[in-house]
Amino acid sequence: MKFTTILVDADIYLHRACAVNGAKVTFGDETTWTMNVRAAGGWLRHEFTKIRQRLDCTNMQLALGDRAANFRKDLAPSYKCHRAAYLRPPGFAELEANMVAHAKVHRAPRLEGDDILGLLATKEPTEGKVIVTIDKDLQQIPGWHYNPDTDELIEVTPEQGVLFHLTQTLTGDRTDGYPGLPGCGPVKAAKILLGQDGDEEDVWERIVDAFELKNLTRDDALLQARLAFVLRQGYYNRKTQEIKLWTPPT
Repeated sequence: MKFTTILVDADIYLHRACAVNGAKVTFGDETTWTMNVRAAGGWLRHEFTKIRQRLDCTNMQLALGDRAANFRKDLAPSYKCHRAAYLRPPGFAELEANMVAHAKVHRAPRLEGDDILGLLATKEPTEGKVIVTIDKDLQQIPGWHYNPDTDELIEVTPEQGVLFHLTQTLTGDRTDGYPGLPGCGPVKAAKILLGQDGDEEDVWERIVDAFELKNLTRDDALLQARLAFVLRQGYYNRKTQEIKLWTPPT
């Protein structure tokens, strides 16, 4: 496959650059972070060069999330609430500003980096694009995906993308702070989604039934699906900044 555009989850690389080039410093009872911004910038350039060489493509575009707001927190205040305590080291803002100044960076109000990647990857023409991330959540977006940690390159079909999103709806994501269906792992989720006869019809109703068996409601199931859903073309208006929430197929 010849790629024409590399779409990178830059948030992950920013945080890794800080971790690799930063350290905790303790003075008596106080602990703080320090970071070599110049070294972190060099580390980022090195990593991005490796990606370009691995995928044999020079057109790289970066996706960053909005630091100030997140529309999913409006749906569920508990979303990613455990990450509020994360302390960015001194120099993080400078490192991010340098990245924005010297690269093609996309971000939008209230959206996460995942949403930016989903929008970019599904914008026509989609041919030749590849998403670079270690985040499994993006596997609901059809197209090519590259995981730099495992050196794995896969193509996700539209059907696989839908299945992954509904699986996440059931299993939830502890890292992102939404629970899904209580007690539901991947094996149970697969049984619910496939049904007794592998019937693809009424999948959403089977999901709702599973939630109701746990004394939850249709609205509870819908909330989990909306939190799990990564935006793509048709779900965000760049002019008005209006977000279209996921709704079950009819």
